[in-house]
Amino acid sequence: NLAHLMRNSQSFNEFLIGGLESSSIEIKLLVLQLVAFYTSLVDLDTESSNSLKEAVFRNFEHEELLKWVCLALMPLISQNSSKFSSDDLNRLLKLGIPLLKQGDICSVMSVLLSTGIKYSSSPTTDETTINQIYDLFELSELNGPSLICSESLNFWQHIQNYGKEFSFRAGDTSIDRIIEWLKSKWNQIIDLSPDQ
Repeated sequence: NLAHLMRNSQSFNEFLIGGLESSSIEIKLLVLQLVAFYTSLVDLDTESSNSLKEAVFRNFEHEELLKWVCLALMPLISQNSSKFSSDDLNRLLKLGIPLLKQGDICSVMSVLLSTGIKYSSSPTTDETTINQIYDLFELSELNGPSLICSESLNFWQHIQNYGKEFSFRAGDTSIDRIIEWLKSKWNQIIDLSPDQ
């Protein structure tokens, strides 16, 4: 119950975290919307920013909330007081890369991943994550973003910092793999109507 949550919260931050931990999807959705709005306008202190970031991350498990989870995380990642660590980036890439294949979330996930890479305090060194990024390039036609859009192209620009270090099986470069992805999505461009 939202009224109960409001009465029992000592601060707005506590209310937001309580809402994100609620069992009600409706309350979670409302609070994710509030977090996205609030954190885009207000610079939080480090503790508040980090606690909200953790609470938002825990909502990745709710598929129906994914767009709002992404939108709520973006301003939290770029907060002046927030330190988006290599561990945070690892977690984001592990959760987000597989979701690039879903057309309904591809654009917003591309922006979130680009934001995470941009604001990370250091690049990821986790071997599992590096392997996941390698597979993203090696099988770009299958594992890459499902849509050709400015957001997915921006994602490729950011993830290229990792891709340029790889040696691929057929002797391809990371740019070759991105071009293969682009070719595999070419029908999206051909099928566009003049008003799109």
